[in-house]
This record gives sequence, structure tokens and C-alpha cells, in this order.
Amino acid sequence: MRIEEHCDFRGLYHVLGGRYAPLEGIFPEDLNLDTLLHRTQHEGVKEVILAMNPNTEGEATALLIQKRLTDISEVRTSRLASGLPQGSEIGFAGKGALREAFQHRRAVN
Repeated sequence: MRIEEHCDFRGLYHVLGGRYAPLEGIFPEDLNLDTLLHRTQHEGVKEVILAMNPNTEGEATALLIQKRLTDISEVRTSRLASGLPQGSEIGFAGKGALREAFQHRRAVN
């Protein structure tokens, strides 16, 4: 819903129904991964945009999906950018947000 409200994204969605969190007993087979993999192979999908929460489980889930997709398909895989939120100040940013902002920096002309 948040993407629909605030973005110009025009594509299909795939809901996993959870996140990969083995310490909590949530494993890949508990997620809706097989359907995603099938869709990428049989429905002409050109790109999968991983829109995960920027936390440990989100990172683990994104890496899991990226590996599975790389193993079976030539589909482009991308992640939402992360880093400093608009309107914030660098002095109040956590080290993780600041690190992400530097890693995902973009060129200006």
C-alpha cells in the first residue's frame, strides 16, 4: 500500500508472506518463494525489485532471494536504495544509515 501511495511504480507485486528468520523458526520453505521463482521463469519477468525492511531479517531475506534467482534465472535483481531519510540531519544519523548512504551514493552532474 505504501508504494502505491507514494511512488510511480507500475508493475506486479509478489508477497512472500514473511521474512527469513531462522532463529525464530521461519525458514525458506515457509515463504512464498517457489511461486516467485516460477513467475520469473515463466511469466516474462525482466526485473525483481527487492523491497525489504532494512534490518537483519530483511537483509537475510534479500540475500536468499538474490541467490535463488541467480541460480535459476537471468532476471535482473535490484534493491531499494537506503541511507539518510529526506529531511533528516547527518548529525542525527545512525552509523548504519550513514554507511548505507555512502555505499549507495549517486553521481551528480
